[in-house]
Amino acid sequence: MEPIKDFDSFYNIKIAPQLDNLTKENKSADIFGVLMVIGLLLTIACFIATIIGTIESSGGFTLAVILLVLTILFIYKYTQKEDNYTDDFKKNVIAEIVNYLQPGIIYKPEGYVSSKEYKRSSLYRGKYDYYEGDDLIQGNYKGVNFYCSEIHTYNAMRAYGSITVFKGLFFVAGTSNTYAGGTYVWPQNDDQFARTLGHEHNLLPMPETIELHLHDTEFEKYFCVCSTDPHEARTILTPEMMALLVKYRKQLKRNISFSVVKGRCYVGIPIAQDLLEPTNDPTDREEIKKHFFTVLLVLSIINQLELSRLN
Repeated sequence: MEPIKDFDSFYNIKIAPQLDNLTKENKSADIFGVLMVIGLLLTIACFIATIIGTIESSGGFTLAVILLVLTILFIYKYTQKEDNYTDDFKKNVIAEIVNYLQPGIIYKPEGYVSSKEYKRSSLYRGKYDYYEGDDLIQGNYKGVNFYCSEIHTYNAMRAYGSITVFKGLFFVAGTSNTYAGGTYVWPQNDDQFARTLGHEHNLLPMPETIELHLHDTEFEKYFCVCSTDPHEARTILTPEMMALLVKYRKQLKRNISFSVVKGRCYVGIPIAQDLLEPTNDPTDREEIKKHFFTVLLVLSIINQLELSRLN
């Protein structure tokens, strides 16, 4: 294996040689994208001109149909080229990042964490209409079996567009099977308690729990806790684990949610931006660096929260 020590060396050795082909594919997709837009505009203009009589009706209609067929062809070619670029970007950039940072970890661009796991975690209980995801990463790191992906759950509101319930990185890891109950740690400003009967109707179901106060002022400034088994919750949320959660929350500067349910540990990190998607310019070094640090974020969950403690 090449002596790659940091992002710059990794980029120069693994990514730079791929850029010519990726740039050509991206430009090819862009060309058909422009042709698609031009064809669509000309088709509409031709139909309008025929209707208002600027162009003779039979000739105008024939021309409009020809333009429409060409536009459909351009749409097909654009979609094909864009899909090829996406596939090759993920194969030659994202997969290389994953393999470099932790050899042996599996990356599946079209895979994602199941809705069953999402619901069981109770990290985000809002009911949703649509469940989407991609970029599954799975494997074993420091003795912890895990898998994670980007997940987006949302409701479609015709008048106001879609309303997001959760969008970001959703992480699952195996823990000791002795954790048979459910312990849930939510941000203080985003707890998932049902405050009213009406509110309960809009939430996904979860087991009956007891709200806990762990008498840690710093921890409870950021988090609230409930559990089906208070004794088990205290074996999970030791003073050390609470300190790790607070430290990680401060490092990320964003809310995190955490639960341990029936032998699984779940972590949710809301992130508005799309993760591990192709950049508009494959030569944009800073955009590729963001992907590099997204994969590092996955590994940091295991590192920073010391999840091997839960095995």
